Amino acid sequence: MKKALIISGIILTVSFFAGSLLKLMHLPGASILLLLGILSISLVFLPLLFMIMMKSVKPARDLWVGGVGTATGILFFISTLFLVMHWPGARMLWLGTLLLNSFVFIPLYFFSGIRRPEARLNTIISSVILVAATNALFILTTIRTSEKNEVHTSARMEQPGSAGRESQTIK
Repeated sequence: MKKALIISGIILTVSFFAGSLLKLMHLPGASILLLLGILSISLVFLPLLFMIMMKSVKPARDLWVGGVGTATGILFFISTLFLVMHWPGARMLWLGTLLLNSFVFIPLYFFSGIRRPEARLNTIISSVILVAATNALFILTTIRTSEKNEVHTSARMEQPGSAGRESQTIK
């Protein structure tokens, strides 16, 4: 099972990276590579990782942390796919994922790790990084809808001699 995890992880990461590059350059094939890469990471790689982790982790508390972390990771990748593909419901899914990460996963991870003296420093550092990354992702979130039409309309109205014209090229 570990070999399947490693092989699938490499293939899916290459697919996801190639799809991201193609999407960045607006080349054909980007959407299908992103779709395959993200869905496969969410539905193959992360569940395999959780199943392997379940075999090695003994305390039930750590299983909860791993399960919530896996679910948060799956939601993170799915909501990223929705955002990149401009599918309906993307913003609500994204905000729900950030809220789950902020108010369920990070506190669960922090309080389960801080109780063990051997993992205390690592837990604190990892929690700070998780909070910072979640805040950075939240800052990148657009909450309001685009007001392109209002901006273009007001710019057209401010130009001299534009009254009564249907369309005006802004220079």
